[in-house]
Amino acid sequence: MEYFETVKQTYVENWPAGLMNHSISTVHFPLSEDEVNALINMNYMTVEDGRTPTEDDLRIAAKLAERIDGYIAQFPRGAFVRLGSRSPKDSYEAHKKSFRYHSGREAITALCDSERIHDDLHLAKANNYTPHIVVREWIVIKPWQEFRCFYKNRRLVGISQYNYLKREVFPEVVEMAGSIEWAIRIKSGMVANLLPADDVVVDYIYKQRKYGNEIINEAIMLEVNPFIIYTDPCLFNWSKDKFDQLEFRYYGQFPKEILRLVKEENHHKLLVDAKTLEENFRQYVKDYKIELTPKKSREVERYLGLYKIEPSEQIAYELFSVVADQAYKLSGYWYRKTSI
Repeated sequence: MEYFETVKQTYVENWPAGLMNHSISTVHFPLSEDEVNALINMNYMTVEDGRTPTEDDLRIAAKLAERIDGYIAQFPRGAFVRLGSRSPKDSYEAHKKSFRYHSGREAITALCDSERIHDDLHLAKANNYTPHIVVREWIVIKPWQEFRCFYKNRRLVGISQYNYLKREVFPEVVEMAGSIEWAIRIKSGMVANLLPADDVVVDYIYKQRKYGNEIINEAIMLEVNPFIIYTDPCLFNWSKDKFDQLEFRYYGQFPKEILRLVKEENHHKLLVDAKTLEENFRQYVKDYKIELTPKKSREVERYLGLYKIEPSEQIAYELFSVVADQAYKLSGYWYRKTSI
């Protein structure tokens, strides 16, 4: 019961008044008990258990699809359909449609192909809760545009690249990190007192719009998630991170960003002496919170010594590769850190 009381606060239908103004166009409606049962009985998890949906289930689902049709019609480009609790992002059928539906039938097919939806409907029934269908305007979201943000006591304490599993470096994030952080900070100030709980995890998309010669940086709220270990922390760690100061974490470019320290963009002429290289290296270790083992420290000193004797791009590369290896083992990602 305590778990459900925590998570239900973040359901779309339970967002406080005014919060939806900071999100994309959304409508939602409650499901009847018969509709909930039909969706459960038609879910592939139920079917795999050997139970077959009845004619009544199919009839009820067809009527529900017609209701959803009416809401989807409000969005000419298509709609994204989910429960108020979670989306069917584990559904193969949903992925085939790129989560973009033009009919209620398509949406029902995706919902019934999702274990997440199956579990959430059962959770709702167990707690005598009425789940809602949520229909949202379908918008294009590029992988680099989405960010997961952490709030404690309604204060922004963490920003993470959302799509992190492939360890992909997005040049747009690297280049516009300052603008992205600024947009999320501004939006956080607007929504802090509207959040459904003191501690939550919020997903935003970042948009950059041009009006004449002016560029507008904007963060748009997508979802609110509970601040619990079952929520994916992305590049943060529920066990290791204290969330006591703001950090923006994303995959950075290595070793290209380091090689800029030792050579010009279009020439191979070395630009830094041994002292400057060492200073840059020490600062890099500090910024990335790297803790070197004694063995790695000896390797670092060896490459610094070699660079003093005969400066070269290759030695500089090997120096930072030692750091990269250790940082990878400790944290699993490159990230930039900013503090309040």
